[in-house]
Amino acid sequence: MTDPLHVAPGIVGFLDAPNHLRIRAIRTERWIGFGRARRVVEHLSALCEYPPSTRPPGLAIYGHSGMGKTMLVEKLRRDHPPAFNSAVGFETSPVLAISLTSPPTERRVYAQLLMALGVSVNERATLLELEIKAIRLLKDSMVRVLVFDEVHNLLAGSPREQRVILQLFRHLSNELKASLVCLGVADARDAIAGDVQLARRLDQLVLPRWKGDEEFQEMVTAILRSLPLKRPSVLSAQGFRHLVRMTELPRASLASLTNSPSTPSKPAPSAFQTPSSKPGSPQSKRRPLSPDSATKLALKLRLSDASVSISVPLLTRIGPVSGSSVNRHQ
Repeated sequence: MTDPLHVAPGIVGFLDAPNHLRIRAIRTERWIGFGRARRVVEHLSALCEYPPSTRPPGLAIYGHSGMGKTMLVEKLRRDHPPAFNSAVGFETSPVLAISLTSPPTERRVYAQLLMALGVSVNERATLLELEIKAIRLLKDSMVRVLVFDEVHNLLAGSPREQRVILQLFRHLSNELKASLVCLGVADARDAIAGDVQLARRLDQLVLPRWKGDEEFQEMVTAILRSLPLKRPSVLSAQGFRHLVRMTELPRASLASLTNSPSTPSKPAPSAFQTPSSKPGSPQSKRRPLSPDSATKLALKLRLSDASVSISVPLLTRIGPVSGSSVNRHQ
């Protein structure tokens, strides 16, 4: 028997699993390797391989909330996980990531770095003690890339407080001779611009909103092929066009639209096909489908002959499980 063409080869083995397991697999975070995401991860991986330098290169990634910035970092961390270094006798961490609180302070940043390393924090420690301990352990862990997410939270502080944290970023990079990666919404650009020297070290990458181009179609196809569906998706060309229009919304909003399970009594209709309106049918009282409702209907995916369906979180993340695996980890 030949493998179904609508799923990736690594997914075929899941098609006979019970519905609840396949629904769980659909909802599991995974990395989808389409063009744009691969290029960004390659750039990030290159920073990990960069030798120690007094002015190491860095990267600032800006994008609307829900565009997948954090998922890119998670992919980077999985590709460069902590490992025991027998030469030094302890674990090294090539990538260390934290999310800035609002508003960030020097104490909080150092405390978060220590906790990310798995080290307890003494609340009574002075700022100088926290700094010395954090930098020593970061050097011992051979951190090559420091990632600061939610950088736009800097703007919650006063101009002086913002300058202090930006100078802290630069100080850490200088001491560790490691690269910095900063992520945030568009406002983060204004925050980083407050330190000219730091801004010059960071290449800038903007994650634009999706357009109805080949790359968008590549992503949609890759996501659909990564799902353990017994039948092909009912997403049609017309549904695809409406989906593109909906990308004007943040991806997090798309998640709320497309990630609710349902169990229709009949097979899901073709994209944007309105329900039957025969006399006496409950559906005859419904108003015509709006574009939003039509898109939601178009994304309903039939899981089995029993007509169980689930809306796929099509754009909740910018990437997928490496290759075609349904599991989160590679």
